[in-house]
Amino acid sequence: RPCAVAILHADPRAADLWDLLDSLQRDNAHALLQRVGLQQWAQAPAQTLPYGAKKRLELALALAGVVEVAGERLLLLDEPAAGLAGSERAALMELLKSLAHDSAPRGGAAAGMAVLYSEHNMDAVFGVADRVLVLLEGRLVAQGSGPEVAQNEIVRSRYLGQSGRPGLLAGTVPDQTVPEPAGQPAKAMLSVLNLNVWHGAAQAVFDVSLQVAAGELLVLQGLNGAGKSTLLHALMGLAARVTGVIRYDNKSIEDWEPHKRALAGLGLVAEDRRLFTGLSVQENLRLAARGDLLANEERVLSLFPALKSMLSRPAERMSGGEQQMLAIGRTLMTQPRLLLLDEPCEGIAPVLVERIVEALLVLKAQGTALLVAEQNNILAGRADRVITMVAGQIKY
Repeated sequence: RPCAVAILHADPRAADLWDLLDSLQRDNAHALLQRVGLQQWAQAPAQTLPYGAKKRLELALALAGVVEVAGERLLLLDEPAAGLAGSERAALMELLKSLAHDSAPRGGAAAGMAVLYSEHNMDAVFGVADRVLVLLEGRLVAQGSGPEVAQNEIVRSRYLGQSGRPGLLAGTVPDQTVPEPAGQPAKAMLSVLNLNVWHGAAQAVFDVSLQVAAGELLVLQGLNGAGKSTLLHALMGLAARVTGVIRYDNKSIEDWEPHKRALAGLGLVAEDRRLFTGLSVQENLRLAARGDLLANEERVLSLFPALKSMLSRPAERMSGGEQQMLAIGRTLMTQPRLLLLDEPCEGIAPVLVERIVEALLVLKAQGTALLVAEQNNILAGRADRVITMVAGQIKY
C-alpha cells in the first residue's frame, strides 16, 4: 500500500479507511469463494489446492472483476473443463449454468451473466450450453442447439467423428469398460522398483513399481496431481531427485542422462507437446530424426496422413489435435521402442482422438511398448493393463 503512507501523514483517520476497505474486500472474497464452492479453502495457500479447486479459484478471480451492471456482464472462459475428472467437470459446468441462468439476489454480482466458453470436452458442451457454435480452421461451420449441431454432417465428419462416440453425440459420457488389472508381463522391457521422486523438498512419487513389455499398452490412470507426469519425467531422466531402480533392456538406467535414454529407445511425448512452434511440420519432424530420415518420415505420415498436407505449415498455425499428432510423430522420428505419452487425448477434437488412438494401436501391434498417462479413460478400454495412481502411489 505505497499510497497509504502519504495519506496517513495527511490524515490519521486514513488508517480506519484502510481497515474498512479490508473488511469490505474480505466480505466480497468470502462471498465469491462460497459461490464457487471454495469457502472451506479460504485460508489455504493457492499452491496447495487440488487441481479442480485451482480451476474454481481462477473462476472466482475472473468473477471478482465483474462489474454489477444488469444484463451487461460477460464472462469469457478458455477450456474451463480441461484436465478435470468427469465428476469435477460436471460440477463446474453446473456452476457455469447457474451463473448464466440464476438472476436471484443470492447469486450476487456473478449471477445472470452471459457466458461464452471454448471447449473440447463434449460432455461440457452438449447438455450444458444454450447455444453451440463450431469453428473449424477459423470458420464458423455450424451453430444452433446442442442436438442440432450434433447432427450437422460437417461437424460429425470433421469434429465429432462417426464411429464409437455415440455417447458424446447424445451429450453424455460414453460407458467405458476398464479392464481388471492383470499380472505383470512375462518379459519386461522396462522394470521399475520402489521409485521415489521429489520436486524440491516435496516428494511427489512414493515407492512405485511397475513393468512394461514389448508390444504392451499399459495405462497409468489418475487425477491431475496424482504424480503421473512426474513418473514419466523420472523415467525419461528429467526429474532432479530420484531414488529406486529403473531397468530398461536389463540395464540399470537410473543414472543415465536423458539423451542417453533417448538413444537407447525411450521416447516421451510431453503433455505440453513442446513443439518448435515457429518451425514447419516437416522441420519439427526432421530435427528429431535418427537413422533413415526419409523412411522414418514416411512411417510417421502413414500413421498420421493429415500431416501430409501440412508439411510446410508452421506448428503455431495448427489446431491442438494436429499439434498432438505432430508431437507424437516427432518423437517417433527418434525410433523409440518404449513410448511414454502424457495425456495424448486430452483437450482435442473427438475425430482426432480416434485417429491418434488408431495410430497408437498400430504402434502396439508393431511391437512398440506404450506407457500412457491419462485421466479420461479413452485408452484404458484398449489397454492390456490399467494401473491407478493416487497421491503419488500405485493403488491398484
